[in-house]
Amino acid sequence: MATPDGTLARRDNYEPTIVTVTLNPAVDLFISVGELCPGELHRVEAPQQYPGGKGINVAKLLAELGITTRATGFLGGSRGQFIAQELDRLGITSDFVEIAAETRVNVKVIDAAGNLTEFNSPAPVIRPDEWAQLTEYLRGRGKLARAGAVAGRAGGVAGAATVTATGSGDVARAAIATSTGAQSWVAYCGNLPAGCREDWYSEAIRAAKGAGYHTLLDASGSALARGIEAGPDVIKPNVRELSDITGRDCSSVDAVARAAAELVAGGVGIAVVSMGPDGVVAVAGEGWGDVSGPSGNRAVSAPEHEPSGSAGPPAAVEALSAARGADNLRAIRVRVPTVPVTSPVGAGDTVVAALLYGLSRGVPFDEAVRYAAAAGTAKVQKPGNTHPGRDDIAAVLCGTSVESLQL
Repeated sequence: MATPDGTLARRDNYEPTIVTVTLNPAVDLFISVGELCPGELHRVEAPQQYPGGKGINVAKLLAELGITTRATGFLGGSRGQFIAQELDRLGITSDFVEIAAETRVNVKVIDAAGNLTEFNSPAPVIRPDEWAQLTEYLRGRGKLARAGAVAGRAGGVAGAATVTATGSGDVARAAIATSTGAQSWVAYCGNLPAGCREDWYSEAIRAAKGAGYHTLLDASGSALARGIEAGPDVIKPNVRELSDITGRDCSSVDAVARAAAELVAGGVGIAVVSMGPDGVVAVAGEGWGDVSGPSGNRAVSAPEHEPSGSAGPPAAVEALSAARGADNLRAIRVRVPTVPVTSPVGAGDTVVAALLYGLSRGVPFDEAVRYAAAAGTAKVQKPGNTHPGRDDIAAVLCGTSVESLQL
């Protein structure tokens, strides 16, 4: 249950471990206008800029909620320096490879009615030697080019890491093996950069599961479609993304639940679908509560280094796998209050972070989803891509409700 200050009480005396995956960092530049008029001159107040990218957005809220992460990947130029400095200021450990290309910038224009117009740049080109440098670093054999200048906090935080797409499942496994903890998660957020194989998420998820970690995937299009082939424990599509990968009409709550159930029956552990002001629909396979509850806390243990000749995944992962495809699925809908929208940017990432916060602390499935829905609703009331605080989430929680759905 959530406490009055917006904190979720732990089910056991342990600290969760979260590993976030940031594939395309960016500087998000926000501009506010009364009305966006193409072809016209707009005089605006000073733009606001923030470190962005889906995995970074997730890490920012996790840090606000007291969960540590390590961010790594590729940063370049003055924008890359800005991101590293801001992450350090926020208390997020960062270990980035410096690249020759400039980190991208995404421009977000929001009008007085809350309408968002986005201009997102493509990911920078990563040279083979830069991929190799990150590969060696994640394997634990290399050093970053400018560890003192780009990295956020020297020494890092034990039990948390970020994996970046290197094209190798072995590298992903080596990186996540740096994390330890009873309730360990790896979250893969965002689409794959140009030049990365479409099956990278699938390989990375299998590697993480083989090392005993729960996995979350938040992507779209082919990255999501290929990623779910590995059966991630949690996915977080929105309604459009769900419709795209299932080919189903998702124009009603019942239709959303049925489409999500189809993915769960096919191998996904939990499908959480964000529906904007209509709340959240979530479907879980039978037995999930046994994994996220106290018994699961004891069952999942992360190896200190890459396993060799392992007999198989830990019992908790096997329990979750056995639950997949079961006929007895559980579906819920969380209704959220109507709130004024200041900026919808990052709302989905906020849902992911809050969901991880709840599940990693062993709270019941429905309570974790309710907390995530409240966090996403609290986020849209904040400017730019700033995240909500615990008080903001607590204020929305009291207006949420959970109901069961029939499949």
